[in-house]
Amino acid sequence: MRELLESAERWTPRDGESVEGVVIRLLHPGAYLGRSVLLRREDGAHVLADAHPKEGHAVLARELERAEVIAGDRVRLTFNGWRANRDGERRYRSYSVAVLRI
Repeated sequence: MRELLESAERWTPRDGESVEGVVIRLLHPGAYLGRSVLLRREDGAHVLADAHPKEGHAVLARELERAEVIAGDRVRLTFNGWRANRDGERRYRSYSVAVLRI
């Protein structure tokens, strides 16, 4: 598994960009590479998306949890861009998660 994680493409999205695939593994804090989600795209390539709150991906981590994503689910992760928080003093990464169940 470690070799797969190291060889997977890191998802570094631009505004509005999405990645879609089957969840191979959800990595939790303390696991190798921290909290991430490993996807297998339809073309067979593996993609690793960071979902670690302390690395600025709290919204993605929360959306994955809210959608109750598990290994085997087909998902679409979308980066909605940077948003200002309520007081307008800080910015955060906005993500959405769609579980594509048949």
